[in-house]
Amino acid sequence: MNDIKVILGTRKLVAGYTHEGIKSVENCKKLLIRIIKHIGMTPTGEPLVLRYPDDDEGGGDYGYTIFQALKESYVVADVYVRLNYTRILVASCKTFDSMSLCQFLNKHIGPFIKGFGPCEM
Repeated sequence: MNDIKVILGTRKLVAGYTHEGIKSVENCKKLLIRIIKHIGMTPTGEPLVLRYPDDDEGGGDYGYTIFQALKESYVVADVYVRLNYTRILVASCKTFDSMSLCQFLNKHIGPFIKGFGPCEM
């Protein structure tokens, strides 16, 4: 059992970013690959895309979640179409430069709105 902890790590680093602006599903999948390369990690398998209703305020719009597994853990993008923002969540046992990722997302999605982690200044 101890070997598993050594191989997989005993901690998980999580950073969340919410940025103004949205991307299409295909562009968001490409963005996740660029994020993964930016933080020096390795994707495993194909991304999983889930579409869901987003009508809690009666707007009848939709959103989607894209999940990409990594050798180091996972990256998820939640896109809220009507609300015009994208939330990125990175979880990893491997250390990454979270402020650099925030700057990358500012450039490739839109300005930082809110979240937890390094973008909150």
